[in-house]
Amino acid sequence: GKHFKSAFDVISDRGEVWKTFISNERFERNLSQIITSFTSPSLDKRKSIWIQGTYGTGKSHSLSVIRHLLSDDFETIADYIPKLNRSQLRGSIASFRKSKRVFPVVLKGVCAITDVADLTYTIQYQVAKALGDIQVSTKTDFDSLLQVLKNESLDSFFAGIIEKNVELWSYAANKGQLIRALENYDISVLRLVSDEIKAAGLGSFRTHNIVDWLAEVRRELKRQGIADYLLIIWDEFTTLLDIPARRSILNVMQDIAELSYSEAEDDPSDTLGVHLILVTHKHLEATETYKELKEDERNMAQARFTELDYGMQPTTTFHILSGALDRKQPKLLDELIQKNLMDVPSVRMIVDQIVDNDAVNASEIKEKVKSLYPFHPYTSYLATFVSRVIGEAERSIFEFLNDEEKGFKKFIETNIDEKKFLTADYVWDFFQETFEKNTAFGFIINRFKLSGAAVASQGEEYSSVFKTILLLNILYRVATTDGDASEKSMVNPSTKNIIAAFSGVLNENEVLTIL
Repeated sequence: GKHFKSAFDVISDRGEVWKTFISNERFERNLSQIITSFTSPSLDKRKSIWIQGTYGTGKSHSLSVIRHLLSDDFETIADYIPKLNRSQLRGSIASFRKSKRVFPVVLKGVCAITDVADLTYTIQYQVAKALGDIQVSTKTDFDSLLQVLKNESLDSFFAGIIEKNVELWSYAANKGQLIRALENYDISVLRLVSDEIKAAGLGSFRTHNIVDWLAEVRRELKRQGIADYLLIIWDEFTTLLDIPARRSILNVMQDIAELSYSEAEDDPSDTLGVHLILVTHKHLEATETYKELKEDERNMAQARFTELDYGMQPTTTFHILSGALDRKQPKLLDELIQKNLMDVPSVRMIVDQIVDNDAVNASEIKEKVKSLYPFHPYTSYLATFVSRVIGEAERSIFEFLNDEEKGFKKFIETNIDEKKFLTADYVWDFFQETFEKNTAFGFIINRFKLSGAAVASQGEEYSSVFKTILLLNILYRVATTDGDASEKSMVNPSTKNIIAAFSGVLNENEVLTIL
């Protein structure tokens, strides 16, 4: 496919790539909540959004779709709207977008933020960058300081601080360099100079707090007919909730969040119109910051956001895989599924094990997993994990399916009776090179390089089991950073899991002998 970019970075996506996104139930539920947050007749429902989802759940791709749907010209999104499954949602997007537009600003990760001042400057910088050539009368703190600098009466003061402030001098050795640094939105320079100005008793040139500043930018956008709302999408916001200043940062974000449902002075049917979408790997309640709050503060924090979930990784991957397989002889496949999977209790059990029975559509997902035959159910599950490590699920899975040397295309050359399932060692073979690029896995890769050949000389089954153990070791390390307990237990390189990965292929005693 011409559109599989290795990873979908929300900040830099260009062109029409976003339209390759395959809509799904969870995404549409979230999207309709987001639309409601702009259109609800009762203003208290127009809350900012907190999206939680694990790594690699396709959050970045789906965010990109949401951003385009809210902000691109209606003509350019019109051909994507029919791809949405819910007719009500198609209608609400079309009617919202025919009359309104959202101006998006995208941030990602921590951006070297250590406190609220950094947070303020970072948001100002990203907003200014997103505005580009659009002129607004709202000045950033960078602009205000540049104005002070260009006023020549303070030249000797600036020369003096550059001379005595070693840190500042390392960024800018004269006034010209100082101006250039501020024009490039250098936050460190802005901080150092503003501290010096304060220390000298020249007052603070900082004119606003960030909340008023954002409200003012949005008023300007509306006045100029550019957009009706200002939306800040902050991907990977989790990292900001782990730094020492996290409480004050959460407080500021809450104050910004209030702008989305606070009534506008000039129009009681409208709000101050600044919205947040914060994307994290944790629910609000699970963050360190939240745990440190007092009871009433907790309730306040929760009241300001609508929390949405995007934890649909394995299922999406199963759907992508299933949709990509072209079944030429469905009848033969059904017979094989019955014989090799359904009639073998140890394999059937794994399907139950890897699908969360509490999931809304658990039975549908189980059917999907079975339909992935000849993928062993355990292999399908592990593949969803790998795509998480590697970043872009779709790219890695499609490449695996189309690879004739190590992937699925190699497997389907083998005889049906000879190999009943595609086992996890294929996943290792295909992704080994990618794993090698990650220094965290060096120890595991070295084990393979040292012992791989010796193990293989004992027979193919030995090699398959060895590679599966190594794969589980890698995935276990990944799960430890962002998985939940049930996920961890599934990728633990235990005897039980290795037996499970080969169920229906090798019996328990054969596996134990190899081990």
